[in-house]
Amino acid sequence: MNEHKLSKVQENKLSTFIDIETVLDRNSSIVTEIPALSVSVLDFKKVISDINSKAVRRNTVRRGASETKTLKRIELENTTVELASALYVFGHKNSDEVTKAIANIPPSLLDRMRDTEVINKANSILNTVTENADDLTPFGITQSDIARLRTCIENYISSNINKSGSHTESVVITKTLKELFQTGMDILDKEI
Repeated sequence: MNEHKLSKVQENKLSTFIDIETVLDRNSSIVTEIPALSVSVLDFKKVISDINSKAVRRNTVRRGASETKTLKRIELENTTVELASALYVFGHKNSDEVTKAIANIPPSLLDRMRDTEVINKANSILNTVTENADDLTPFGITQSDIARLRTCIENYISSNINKSGSHTESVVITKTLKELFQTGMDILDKEI
């Protein structure tokens, strides 16, 4: 089933609308005898359908960050953690506390960081692996891994510049939902 992204008040109103629709359907023989009521019931059902489709659409719209940015951040975090893990083992084997401190990155830590902090942490890993590139080969870090991290950093920085229209779309959908709920209430108050 599709997910709805509505406020508590909107969820309650939608539930009420659906319950009323069920009652109207059960009494369809009475409703069809009154032409004006039949039209109003059809309009009401259309409002419910529109609310459902807008709620589903709003749930798929991302707020603030573009989808590209989100994907690039995940890619950057995964690559950073992968290289940091090998770098940590390298620091441990060589009793290098500074390298271990730089490379000690639990994945949950990156999730909580701001964009600039993630970029800074990835750059510190990149600088450290670049400085120790020859010594890191036995630990599974190659020049292509270093290049991949560099590319991930560059891609993520450039994705911060590109914004999607998702925030604008979300605002429009929110306004449309408010209008649809008001229309539904007006139909109930004045026509049904």
